Amino acid sequence: MISLANNDWTIIPVNDLPARLFNYGWLLAALCTFNLLLYLLFYVAFYYYVPEIKELESSKILYTLKNLSKSLELSILVFMTAPKILQVIMYDEWNNDAMFFWGTVYVSIDLLGLLVVPGLQRDTKIHHTVVCILGTISAISDYRFRGLHQALLALTYLSAVPYIVNTYLGLRHLNNKKLQEGLISACFYVYAISILLNFWIQHMYVFYLIPGGLTVAKLCYLFAYYLILKDDIHLMGYFRYKVKDPSVTSNNNSSNTSIEKLDNGDIVQKEQDTMKDGNATSKVDQLKETQESTVTPVVSVCSDATNTLMSVEKNSVTSVKKPVENEKEAPESEKETSPLSNELSNEHLNSAFSTTLVTSNSEDDAQTPLDNDKKEEIENQKEDLINKPKKSRFNLDFFMQLISKNKIETK
Repeated sequence: MISLANNDWTIIPVNDLPARLFNYGWLLAALCTFNLLLYLLFYVAFYYYVPEIKELESSKILYTLKNLSKSLELSILVFMTAPKILQVIMYDEWNNDAMFFWGTVYVSIDLLGLLVVPGLQRDTKIHHTVVCILGTISAISDYRFRGLHQALLALTYLSAVPYIVNTYLGLRHLNNKKLQEGLISACFYVYAISILLNFWIQHMYVFYLIPGGLTVAKLCYLFAYYLILKDDIHLMGYFRYKVKDPSVTSNNNSSNTSIEKLDNGDIVQKEQDTMKDGNATSKVDQLKETQESTVTPVVSVCSDATNTLMSVEKNSVTSVKKPVENEKEAPESEKETSPLSNELSNEHLNSAFSTTLVTSNSEDDAQTPLDNDKKEEIENQKEDLINKPKKSRFNLDFFMQLISKNKIETK
C-alpha cells in the first residue's frame, strides 16, 4: 500500500535551514576550487613524469585527472569516516555535522566532473545529477532520526569503498598495461561486493527498517537509486569482460566492447564506432590480401605454362628442321624416326600443362574472372599446339618398302 509518511525523511528545523544552505553553498564552492587545484597538481606531476599524457586529447586528459583525484579523495574519505561509521553501526550514534561535511565532499567531486569534463554520456550525467540532488537533500537532513537519509549514508560510503576502480579508470589511457591488468581483478571483486551489499542495505531500509509501508518518498528514492545502480551494472559488465580476457583493450577489434561504461558512470562509448570501422577495414584488407595471394600464384603458373609451351614448340620445330637440312648427308635409315615421336611430344606437353595447372585448379574457388580468362587462353593455346599440323618425319613409302624388303629376305 502506497501512502505518505512524515518520518520517511527528516529535515532539520525550518529556522536552521537558511544557515545550513548558506554553509552548504560556500563549502561546496570551496571544495570544487580545491578539486580544481588537485587537477592542476596531478597534471603538473604527470607532465614531467608521465610524458604520454601530453599526447592525449583534452577530454581524455581531464577524464584522467578527474578519476585520479576522485580516487585520492574517496580513499581519504573512506579511512577518515571509518570511525564514525563504526560508531553508527555499533552504537547507533549519528553526528549531523560530520555527515554534512563528508556528504558535501562527495557531492563536490561529482559536481566538478559534471561541469568540467566534456563529452560525458547521458548515463554519466544522470548519475552525477542524482548524486548532486540527493547530496543537497542530505545536507539539510537530521540524521538523528531514522529515515531514507540514513540509507543514503550507506549508499555514499559503500560507493566510495571501491575507489580503486577510479584509479584504474584514471590510468587506462596511459601506457601502463601491466599495472592495469593487475588492478582489473581487484576492481571487479571489490566493486561486485560493494554493489551487492549496497543493494541489500537499501532494500532493507526501504521495506523493513523504515515503518509506514511503501510511500511516495520511498518510491522516488528507489527510482533515484536504480538510476545509479544502472550505471554501476554497466561498469561491472565492463570489468567482468576484462577479467575474462585482460589482453583485450578498448581499441581491440571486438564487438563485445559496447559495454564500455567507465568511471562509476563515466561512459566512453565513442570507441564502439571506431571498432566497427576497424572491423570493416580489416575485412576489406583481408579480402584484398586473399585476392593478391591467389592472383599472384595463378599468374606465375600461367607464365610458367606459356614458357614451357614455347620451349616445347621450339624444340619440336628445331628437331624437324635439322634432319631436313642434312637430308642429303644422312642415310635414309637415319632420316626417318619412329611414329612414337609425336606421341612423346604430346605426352610431354600434356605433362607440362598438368603440372603447371595443378595450383590454379586447386585454387579455382578463389580465382577472379581475370584468372579464369587466362586459364581458358592457356587451354586454347595447348589445344592449338597439339592439333597443329607438324612436318612429320614419318614416310609412308619408305615404310612400305621396308616391309616388302623384310618379306623378301624371309623368303
